[in-house]
Amino acid sequence: MRWMVYPLTSGKVKPWAGGESGCGKSTTGRTILQLYKPTAGHVYYNGTDLTTLKRENMRKMRREMQMIFQDPYASLNPRMTVEDIIGEPLAVHGVASGKEIKEQVENLLNLVKLNPAFASRYPHEFSGGQRQRIGVARALALQPSLIICDEPISAWMYPSRRRWLICSRICSPNSI
Repeated sequence: MRWMVYPLTSGKVKPWAGGESGCGKSTTGRTILQLYKPTAGHVYYNGTDLTTLKRENMRKMRREMQMIFQDPYASLNPRMTVEDIIGEPLAVHGVASGKEIKEQVENLLNLVKLNPAFASRYPHEFSGGQRQRIGVARALALQPSLIICDEPISAWMYPSRRRWLICSRICSPNSI
């Protein structure tokens, strides 16, 4: 990719659906979050050049930026329970601990229409759509101001229109 300007407005869902397989959509999302380093150029978020941030400053910035990954099978640690997966960002960023994490995980599971009793289960016990919703809950845990969605609901078993409606409601600032 040579050049891209993609202005975002706070509180709005802005789809970027264009492009065939292999055109760089996933790579772009990962580059925005600095999971991949660009070979050239800059990535600005709220006036900050993310490409120049030191590791610790980027870690702090990631509290505001999260990603829902395309592959629900590869994006969840198979050795962690759902509670650990969703609660990890809360603990890492010092947002919650102990009982607070349990409560927030329960609320997030309810938000993505999963039974809170599933918190003690492992990713292999879920369907692709359920795993994807666990990924959505994890991304929402920190209430970020930016969520990069890399086909966030591709594994959900709902008709397309209904999937987008649900995703828009889940990701809207008023639902968190």
